[in-house]
Amino acid sequence: RTLDIDLLLVASEVVAHEVIAQLTSPGLSEFLRGLAVLGDDGAEELLDRLTTRCGRSVPAVWQVRLTPQDAPAMTSWLGAGPVRLADLLRSPEDRSQPLAVVPLTLARSGSLVLAPEPDEGLQPEDTLLLAGLGVGRRALGATLADEATASYVLTGREQPTTWLGRRLARSAAAG
Repeated sequence: RTLDIDLLLVASEVVAHEVIAQLTSPGLSEFLRGLAVLGDDGAEELLDRLTTRCGRSVPAVWQVRLTPQDAPAMTSWLGAGPVRLADLLRSPEDRSQPLAVVPLTLARSGSLVLAPEPDEGLQPEDTLLLAGLGVGRRALGATLADEATASYVLTGREQPTTWLGRRLARSAAAG
């Protein structure tokens, strides 16, 4: 009371919070350590991207691995060549709109790119650390999981999703 301390740090709570952060957001600590490399200007630009895409809401942070297990709809696209990061982060509702998602890092073959640029080409096995709103996370999940959604987001072409629609599309293409 004499010192009038307004902040009390309990070591066990600090460790517990760090462990929880590591378990729930792998890659976040690497990003936070790398922020110093970005410098003030880079950090400010990243903050601008976050507020532009997510507003003043606190974004969620999660990882996406571009593997056949975690992103099955992307397997053939990535196998055909790099996919631009900006193209992946388009809305499946209206591909002219970006998702409320900002890439924080891109991990590839042991290297880490902080705040990757929109034109960055993605490859199989890349891991993205993303920050964004829940609606953006769900929309990206649909793109990663559904072939028709991925096709629309990446090319703008809508593919039929029903058996009848695919059959009619094949007939139209053949005739």
